[in-house]
Amino acid sequence: MNKRYKQKELRNYLTNKKIRLAGLIEARIKKHNSLKIRKKIVPNLEMFTNYQTAANGRLWKALWDNLRGATVGINKPWLVVGDFNAVMCQDDRLFSNSITYTEIKEYSACMHEFLITEIQWRGDYYTWSNKQLGSDIIYSRLDRAFGNHEWMMERGHLIMEYDVPFISDHAPMLLTLASSSSNIKVPFKSFNVWANHEEFLKIVEEIWQQSHSIVKVKNI
Repeated sequence: MNKRYKQKELRNYLTNKKIRLAGLIEARIKKHNSLKIRKKIVPNLEMFTNYQTAANGRLWKALWDNLRGATVGINKPWLVVGDFNAVMCQDDRLFSNSITYTEIKEYSACMHEFLITEIQWRGDYYTWSNKQLGSDIIYSRLDRAFGNHEWMMERGHLIMEYDVPFISDHAPMLLTLASSSSNIKVPFKSFNVWANHEEFLKIVEEIWQQSHSIVKVKNI
């Protein structure tokens, strides 16, 4: 993001897509240049950074621990979105060395621990490439969006779109937040990870006993 043509392309992209909330990952902008570059890209929007945690604006080492602390006690819809710099299964990498269990262990364990599920998406499966040619090309699925139980219940119909990469080696992720409507029919969803919660059966029994409508069939 330090090159002017990238700043211009990003500014035009944000304007054309009418984006009001955006996150830039691995922008490689030094702290002393951040304000100047921000004014060139989003002069009328506020920006928050993580320079207080990492001097060069990049931070991966403590990601999982930070997520653990941030998710405790939250009972409202929330998402965790971005480049996790990790893969979850063998299909997540193409034209490179085979994925090992060690690579996916911590990532998968954290998603399981947080009881979050990947939201619906559309676009290319692989969200990153090394932009090499021929036999040196590598594709990976590094960018994802996960939602908690409340998000899935209230906004599970929203779809994350992976756009075509332009100034980055990652695909832009676009999520349109539309206000919920009582006329929208949200399909029933059940996620296997819920069954592993220690109070799963207790919660199901409590909800099953509740009555939500005077029309009996709607309680099913």
